[in-house]
Parts: sequence; C-alpha cells; structure tokens
Amino acid sequence: MRIAGDIAGLHRVAASLTGVVPEMRGSAEALSGRVDGLVGDAGWSGAAAEEFKGAWEQDATATVELSSCVRLAGTALADLASGLEAAQRQMDKAVSDALDAGVPVADDGSVPPGVYPPAVIAAMKDYAAASEAAEKNAQDARDTATETLHEITAAIAGEPTSFLKSADVAVLAASLKGYYALPNEYAEDARGKLDDFNRRYKDTQFARKHTPAGSKAKAVLTAELADMRAERRLLRTDLKAAEDLAGHFKGGHFLGHSVGDLAESLGAVEDGSRLSRLLDGVPAVDVVLGGFATWAQAKEDHEKGWSWTHAILVDGGSNAAAIGAGLATDCIPYAGPVLAPFTSYGVGAFGYEAGHEGHWHEHVTSDGWVKGIGEGFADTGKATWDQDVVGMYHKVGHDIQHPREAAESLWHGVKNLF
Repeated sequence: MRIAGDIAGLHRVAASLTGVVPEMRGSAEALSGRVDGLVGDAGWSGAAAEEFKGAWEQDATATVELSSCVRLAGTALADLASGLEAAQRQMDKAVSDALDAGVPVADDGSVPPGVYPPAVIAAMKDYAAASEAAEKNAQDARDTATETLHEITAAIAGEPTSFLKSADVAVLAASLKGYYALPNEYAEDARGKLDDFNRRYKDTQFARKHTPAGSKAKAVLTAELADMRAERRLLRTDLKAAEDLAGHFKGGHFLGHSVGDLAESLGAVEDGSRLSRLLDGVPAVDVVLGGFATWAQAKEDHEKGWSWTHAILVDGGSNAAAIGAGLATDCIPYAGPVLAPFTSYGVGAFGYEAGHEGHWHEHVTSDGWVKGIGEGFADTGKATWDQDVVGMYHKVGHDIQHPREAAESLWHGVKNLF
C-alpha cells in the first residue's frame, strides 16, 4: 500500500530549489558590483545617478529576499518528502507485520471479508490502527507544508498574514466578552438587590401600618424599618458605584443580553413563558460567536477531508460545551463571573483537541479501553497546552505587534469563509 504523493519528485524539486539559492545570491552580488563599477568608471554623478543606484539596490535586495523564499520553499518540500517517507515506512511495517500475522492484506491495503481466527482478528485491529496512524502522519506533513508555502507566497505577494485564525478570534472574543460585560453584570446584580429590598421594605411598612398602636410588635417593626433605611443607603451607594463603573464599558449591557431577551423583543416568544425563562440563561453573543467559530472550524476540517456532519458535530459539540461550562461556572456566588471565561475557554479548547488530537480509536484498538482512554486524555491535554495555551499566547503576541496586518488578514479570512 502506497502513501499518496510523488516522494522522489518532491526530493528532486527540493534539491533544485535549494541548489539555485547560491546562484541567485551570487548573481545579485556580482551585478551590484558591476553597477557600482559602471557608475564610477563613467564618472556619472548627480540626482539621476543616485536614483539609478537606489533603484538597483532595491531590485538587488528583492532578489536576495526572493532567494530566501526559494530556500524556505525548498526546505518545506524537503520536510514534506521526509515526512511522507517516514509515513510510508510506517505503513510498510504495518503491512509487513499484518502479513506475518496471517492477515491477507491486498495491494490497495484493504482486507477481504471472511471468517478469521481470533489471533488474526487481533492482528487486523493492530493493522487498522497502525495504517490509520501512518495516513494521519502523512496528512500532518502535507498540512504543515501547505501552511508554510502559503506564508511564503503571502510574503512574496505582500499579502498580510495573521497567526490568529477567524475561529481563534471568535473563541477569544466569546471568552473576553465576559470580562467586558462583568461591570454591567455587577450593576444589574446591585439593582436586583435594591429592588428586592424595596419590596421587603414596603411589606414591612404595610405590616407596621396595620399593627395596633402602642403594641410591642409595632415598636419592633418601627425599629426594623429604621435599620432597613440604613441598609437601603448602603445598597444605593453600591448601585451608584456599580453603575459608574459600568458606564466606562460602553456596550457592555448589550453583550449581556440573552437569547430570551432578543426573542421577546422580536415577539418570537411570550414574555415570562417557560421557553422565555429557559432562553434567559443563554447569552446571545456567546451563541453567535460559538456558531461562527463552529462554521470556521468545520470548514477547515472539511477541507482537510472530514465530512460536514463529522466536522460540525465535533466542532459544534466543543463550542456548546464551552458555553455550557461558562453558564454553569457563572452561577457560583462571587467568584463565578470571574472564573466563567477561563472555564469556558478551557473546556472548549479541551473538547476541540479531544476531537482532533485524542487519537482515541488508535489507542483503544492498540492498548484496550482503560489504557487507551488514558492515553487519549494525555494526548488531548498535551495538545491543549501546546496549541491553546502556549500556541495562543504566541499567536496573540505576534498579532499585537502587527495589528494592521493581522486585522487585514483576518478580514480576508472571514470573507473567504463565505
């Protein structure tokens, strides 16, 4: 069974590209010397001479930069060829081991249906896991080469590049929006506490009014109302401070709207209905950003070979879990609203990597359920740390240094999604 790809041809192209780099650099340097000599020997001076020399220096610099791009392209193709070779050796070993164990592997890698003894069935499972791993390693090598070559061509064409993808921005926005909307949440909470207090205060006033004059109960209610007025002053002070803070975060109130709020404003559900109460707990902005992230992630996975159904289920599931985790954490008194964005991002990242880097089938097939699931969690945890913690830190750091280029690149990426 052969891994797809012209490995020998890739090696030849890589060698040719790498070999031409010294000639390109040497030619540019030699021509630069000739230009300097010609201008000097001819005694040419003045503005025109300086303009000519300056134009040539730009062209020579561009030639040198182009040679660097050629070298990088050659290296990328060489790495691709080496990666495909390693995957082919892995595949050959899987086929060889399977044949030695009595598995009738065909030339195309398939195994014909039939009745096999238990030992052969076990070898077939090992072969399926090993061949799948080889195919995955080959695809990883192709994806890495594609990304590298895209960055090289973007640099040559002068196109902006961003390390953050559209889905990354959507996920980060959904997490960070929680902190931006937090002051408004505190203001709403303070307003709710004052409203509850005012209801209790009116009930106490009503009870005092209808209590016989001179009674002990009326004296107790009078003292209680005096204490409540002091409590009301504190609640009003807290509300004023919370509203002042929320005033510095424009639009934060909008970010806190729920799906139920939007549905009620559009007349889609009746205010106070069971469906409305259910939707009141679902943040609208999180749903929109989660849907956008799911579409961007699913489109990328589909382009890499996944079916649309598989991609949407895996990516949508991880984003739904992120929203659910954020809502659950937000219910924790005091600390919940602060921890919710962390929890939401962490659960979503872990779920995404579990669906992409867990290798559950290979581990379970090779090592059984208990050990295989443990290895799947280990792979997922490592990928989450590498890609979504350390990797995201470097992506954000790069794009902060180049904000205009990053914004332009992300805009192009968003347009390409549709």
